[in-house]
Amino acid sequence: GYDAIDFYLWPLYSRSRRDEQITHTVLWPFMRYSPERELKFWPLYGQETAQDSDYRYALWPIWHRKRSESKDIDAVLPLYWYARSADAKSVSVIWPLVRYSRNEARQHVSWDAPWPLIRYAEGAYHERRFLPLYWEKDQGDKYRMRAYLWPLYREREMVSQDGAYSRRTNVLVLSGRSQSWNSDGLQTRSLTIWPFWHSEYSDGVTSWQIP
Repeated sequence: GYDAIDFYLWPLYSRSRRDEQITHTVLWPFMRYSPERELKFWPLYGQETAQDSDYRYALWPIWHRKRSESKDIDAVLPLYWYARSADAKSVSVIWPLVRYSRNEARQHVSWDAPWPLIRYAEGAYHERRFLPLYWEKDQGDKYRMRAYLWPLYREREMVSQDGAYSRRTNVLVLSGRSQSWNSDGLQTRSLTIWPFWHSEYSDGVTSWQIP
């Protein structure tokens, strides 16, 4: 993807050109310089500038700062993370254990405390998670899921864009029953008791496997 690349005793030094942009690299991947675009002394400091954004970091992956037309980010990891845009914001403390997100355009809000064990979400979709005791997620007519004592038991219902419907129940992840119907009403179903039994029915044909 580059127009030209020169190197001498690589990874000691290399020079690349793409269009009019020239990049110099010394002791790849630790030191990198591109006029008015990039300066990197990894992991101590780095700066990347594009037409609509400016990103800087120090003592990577600890300190981050990004400014762009779509989103601004400030972070001191793992203590703090704050991202915001015109209609959304997300805050995390002791990232990623405690998180709060809000999106006005989607009218959606969510909490994680501590992630991934406990989660609350409402708006674009509905979710309640108290692992391993209970977990539910609802996306209206597209997707519904319930789990109890996860991963002991989980049931899901899904509807695709072409109108196909499927329902699956899993016990201990690998065992369970599934049923599905396509837009023409054709049914497929299966039963798995892992590792002892698997049976499947599709388009009038039944098959089974044991063990």
